[in-house]
Amino acid sequence: MLVLSRKYLESVRFELTEPLPAGTVIQVRVVRIGNQTVRLGMEAPASINIARDELTHTPELKADSAA
Repeated sequence: MLVLSRKYLESVRFELTEPLPAGTVIQVRVVRIGNQTVRLGMEAPASINIARDELTHTPELKADSAA
């Protein structure tokens, strides 16, 4: 299980590297709720890449949003 903390408006990205068979389950569980954050536990097949959304943005998008 991958556990990540997320603050308000932060997100998590799930990316498929291959088609998944029918019945494949991705489970997201709230592990803890704090004052400013929530901790999420995620379970998915190895063919699904799970990453913090801020790590997957391209530099061009970051430059545009800073302007």
